[in-house]
Amino acid sequence: MKNRYEIEKNVDENKNENRKIKRSGKDEDVENVLKKWFTYVRQKDARISGPLIRQKAEEFATKMGKADFTATIGWCTRWLKRENIVYGKMHGELNSNDYVGAHSWLKTVWPRLAAQYNPSDIYNADETALYYRALPESCYLFRHENAKGSKTCKERITVLVCASMVGEKKDFLVIGKSANPRCFKLVKKLPVDYENNTTAWMTSKIFSNWLYEWNKQLIRKILPLIDNCADHKNPPKLKNIEIGFLPANTTALIQPCDQVPMKSLKKTSLLDAIHLIKKSWENNVSETTIQNCFKKAGFIESDPGIDELNDLPTNNDEIPHELYNE
Repeated sequence: MKNRYEIEKNVDENKNENRKIKRSGKDEDVENVLKKWFTYVRQKDARISGPLIRQKAEEFATKMGKADFTATIGWCTRWLKRENIVYGKMHGELNSNDYVGAHSWLKTVWPRLAAQYNPSDIYNADETALYYRALPESCYLFRHENAKGSKTCKERITVLVCASMVGEKKDFLVIGKSANPRCFKLVKKLPVDYENNTTAWMTSKIFSNWLYEWNKQLIRKILPLIDNCADHKNPPKLKNIEIGFLPANTTALIQPCDQVPMKSLKKTSLLDAIHLIKKSWENNVSETTIQNCFKKAGFIESDPGIDELNDLPTNNDEIPHELYNE
């Protein structure tokens, strides 16, 4: 009762009502500043992710002279729980996938293909739509906050991502609508391969040309694994490239390039988006990450017991999946 007014104030400030003991984190000063920043940016309806929260916490700590502060995943999880901050999780497409077909392909077809090629010669290629001016549909917000929606920007490009089992990355193929966008003016060379059509979608012609150009660069035989969509069917017969088709409706299950999510603003141009995805591909996606995607898709056998131990958090708090998306 003697702490009644402080408790009521905490409830009004959106503190967690289920807490029985008031505890602070590793540095209360940093957390207080982070809370003020979070409150401010949410009032501006900014979309906030776990990695961004951790990054801002470390930036604040550095400015405050706290060089030993590290915003770990466990710390971030506990801070979110203390501040009663929740995450709106998006739904995927796993329910529409063919689990039986994926398992059968991995057990019967994949061993035969793997026996013919070295891991460095086995690639996976997959397209992803990039709405490079769109804001995230989900973000962190206070539990009792009335989140405001916004009109989704539908300006998009298609990005073809390709990497080998050992983590070797191939340059992106980007497909836009315009052959010569205004933002390309005075640009002598793009950091990616660029094609265009009226829909900014992949076509059989673009895909075949991409394979032709890749084949010219090769002095060895390789096996790109791709899905069997209409634009991939009937590929050209090439000296150094043999296409391996994945079974239908298994993209989210055994497509390695689909195992990690890929990612907004009115003034962002197509050229800005190209440079951003190029920088992210080179700096933020490691060879180990790519190898783990092939492992998660089932192309590399591993000891489940060891993997489960490595994946366990270092504390007893449940770590939300979205905090890993860096």
